[in-house]
Amino acid sequence: MALRQGRKDDKDARIAELEAQLAEAQADGGFCPECGSYESTNPRHTDTNYRVCSNCGQERWIDIDYSSVIAAHLGELAQAQADAEQLRNVRYDFASAIEKLPEIPSVSVLEFLSSAAYSAPSIVKDKGKELQRIHGIKMIPPTAEIEWAAGLWSVIRDAMREGDE
Repeated sequence: MALRQGRKDDKDARIAELEAQLAEAQADGGFCPECGSYESTNPRHTDTNYRVCSNCGQERWIDIDYSSVIAAHLGELAQAQADAEQLRNVRYDFASAIEKLPEIPSVSVLEFLSSAAYSAPSIVKDKGKELQRIHGIKMIPPTAEIEWAAGLWSVIRDAMREGDE
């Protein structure tokens, strides 16, 4: 029981320390709207509202509301997180397609392959159009790049299946 109390006291002490650092940073001008750092300097000792971020060098005035700048950064962060999630999903879908070798992979895999398919020979592109006629536009959406990607996938799939034989 004493060990648990010690851990709780350590946790409470750490929380108190962080709260004190936050209060000190806010008293010293808050955080940098550019990078989020709480450390800043005041090279112009005559202007008490002026700060320069110690981390990124961004100038700021503590009496200006930077909420729109912060909101924009949060939007960029949310977009980056969404892009990373989408990339993880595509990687999973692509790995699954390589493992299972379906005749037509998911649209996300076709979209992933579309940039490589752009420079593929016309025979590959024609194969994609043929697959679209067979499987329909629900499986292969009617855009040239996706059709070409389906043709490229067909070539990859055939080569991998031949390699297994």
